Amino acid sequence: MKQLKLIPIFIFSLLLISCSDPSNELSENMLQINVQDLRADEINPNFYTQLQADSSNSGEFDASLEEVFHLLTEYGWSKVYSSTLGTQIGSTINNCMDDARGGQFRSVPSTYPEAAWYTYDDTTCDYNCMSSEYIYWAASTLIGAQTGAVRGDNISDEWAYNERSELLAHDSCVTDILQNSQFNLPHLETHLPDGTYTGSTLSVVTTAPSFLSSNFTSIFTKYVYVFNIPIIAEEEVPNVKLLHAANVMAKYLDLNEDGTPDNQAVVESIVSEQAFLMIPIDEDSLEELFSEFE
Repeated sequence: MKQLKLIPIFIFSLLLISCSDPSNELSENMLQINVQDLRADEINPNFYTQLQADSSNSGEFDASLEEVFHLLTEYGWSKVYSSTLGTQIGSTINNCMDDARGGQFRSVPSTYPEAAWYTYDDTTCDYNCMSSEYIYWAASTLIGAQTGAVRGDNISDEWAYNERSELLAHDSCVTDILQNSQFNLPHLETHLPDGTYTGSTLSVVTTAPSFLSSNFTSIFTKYVYVFNIPIIAEEEVPNVKLLHAANVMAKYLDLNEDGTPDNQAVVESIVSEQAFLMIPIDEDSLEELFSEFE
């Protein structure tokens, strides 16, 4: 996934938009908003079922698993536990990342060391951005999202150890952190969201977050709140996809599905940052939103 870290307080599209994306020309107003983009055409509510039927993991990936996780880690876990999970140089997890990349590269090297297993090569992605991707790759591998021969081939240019057993054997640095009960991060195969959440009933409502400007509320008219974290969507986004993304978020935050966040401090951090997930219908709709801020 191509991305660019613009400023620390802003996430937009795959933890941030590539310089090659024309919608990267943002106004100052947009830059002050803590939002993660997840397009409806990237959401696959059937991913879990397909994975159970096809162990090679050859079906369409569900981007909800990535984009929701980025939002929660960027404004939740990395802020509450900054010395361990922060995106800055010197955090414990970034020391692990330096090992995985074969060095502390502030920018993407021309070639990675042969022994590196995390080899993200987007030159628009800075060190902090690389950190956000690293924890996603590791956590998603532990819960089984990246398993399978086909999926492994598809992501091999970025991530070498797509099987849980491989990652546990080769990167104990990151897996020890992810499995630390202090953080309540998803790290077991039973934590892979299947599109359902039994802790409570999540509903689509028409009440917008109070902090949203009219630029957003004129376009995004449907909302779901997961432990008070807003997800906003265009009217054309099918409710099944909107609720699927909400269920993924709820499952990440409430692994035992008892209706209470496993780590309340993480939720409070995200809410206090007024961070939210935004679901436009497609890329064209996303560009229309940018035009509202020009």
